[in-house]
Amino acid sequence: MTDDLHSVKALGVKLIIAILLTNILFYIDEGYYNLKWMNSPGNWIAFALYVTVMVLFQWITSMLIKQLYFGRFQLLFSSLLGVILGLILLFSLL
Repeated sequence: MTDDLHSVKALGVKLIIAILLTNILFYIDEGYYNLKWMNSPGNWIAFALYVTVMVLFQWITSMLIKQLYFGRFQLLFSSLLGVILGLILLFSLL
């Protein structure tokens, strides 16, 4: 039960980090420092893609870090590294 609850909390943290960071990026880039980007359905598709890739990379790095590091900062390291790798992938593809 504790592992399941920890996994759900960790996924929630990863999702919140991805959504907040993507919102900041879209506020600056797509919306020209406003939130008008939310009016376009195409921007929501891109938003979902960004969030999905960032959460996926956070999850992948979480699995790798669990094998290599057993400290209390696993979630922090996996989230930071996952977001960085996800953004590198997204920016290199676009």
